[in-house]
Amino acid sequence: MSAALAVREPGPPVPVQRPIEDRGTTTLYDRVVEKVAARAALEVRHCLPLRHSIVGIAVSGRDANAAATTDGSITALSLTVAIAYPAPLQTVTREIREHVRAQVHRLCGLQVDHIDITVDEIRRPTEPMKGRVQ
Repeated sequence: MSAALAVREPGPPVPVQRPIEDRGTTTLYDRVVEKVAARAALEVRHCLPLRHSIVGIAVSGRDANAAATTDGSITALSLTVAIAYPAPLQTVTREIREHVRAQVHRLCGLQVDHIDITVDEIRRPTEPMKGRVQ
């Protein structure tokens, strides 16, 4: 006894139209948003990596410091940066805000409510890092 199999020709997939709230969620931890913001800040001209030291010995610079507080699709950021001397601080911080806001929105899909910026140091971009121990 043999049974005939019905063969269906392939066609375009039929899209499933479900409400947005039923499609699942994407969760971004604050730490991810912080890394995106810190790296975006360093993409701005005159924004430099912060210096740091281990046991008084200067080591290579690191990203800007960033803290994020996210509620749903809105985030608030706090950045600590170094800026090259003699760049105009207000201009550079405005450019950092604009660029970080755009990058966080583009990469994370979040609306940035506000960005607080602390300028921790100003220095010449070519200035060598000095350790405290001589």
